[in-house]
Amino acid sequence: MAWRCRGENGDMPSVFFSNHGESQYYFEMLEELAEGEHVSPSRFSQCVHNAIAGLASFHGSSFLPYVALAGGTEGLFSAFLEVGGMLLDAPQVLLVCYEQPLPDAYLPYLTGSQTTWALAMTLARSGGVGPQLHLTREPANGPALAENGLPKLVQAVISGQQSGYCQQDRAIWDWRLDGIS
Repeated sequence: MAWRCRGENGDMPSVFFSNHGESQYYFEMLEELAEGEHVSPSRFSQCVHNAIAGLASFHGSSFLPYVALAGGTEGLFSAFLEVGGMLLDAPQVLLVCYEQPLPDAYLPYLTGSQTTWALAMTLARSGGVGPQLHLTREPANGPALAENGLPKLVQAVISGQQSGYCQQDRAIWDWRLDGIS
């Protein structure tokens, strides 16, 4: 997906988003360390949070900036905040979001995706050609609604839904896609 975005739109700055990164890999390494085994430096380098972003930049021969984010209290929407900042200096930005199931040992403590998913899109400044995404953030006074599968926004993009909202810990994000036929 990311390769397709770059193929259609050229090289551009990028934002890579994952709440937990390569959690299966680093959990396996932690178990190996607990058993007294050694960890391969090359294996470790593939599970740090910015590994996917770095590999994409390297394999795409891109020298443009990229950011690797975890969501925190804003969830997936933190990536859109970062993209908005990058669009001040660039006409378009590649956004790549991805998750995989958390290891079972984390499930009592964290909510996370129970499926592996990825989404890539090219976002540009408003007023350009193509669909327009409008995001509005309002304060929220309550816990986030757990999203154990695909995030609501990702589900909506896949299903063709054109508006909705998502509640995070501290915000309600209203979103609308215009120009989708």
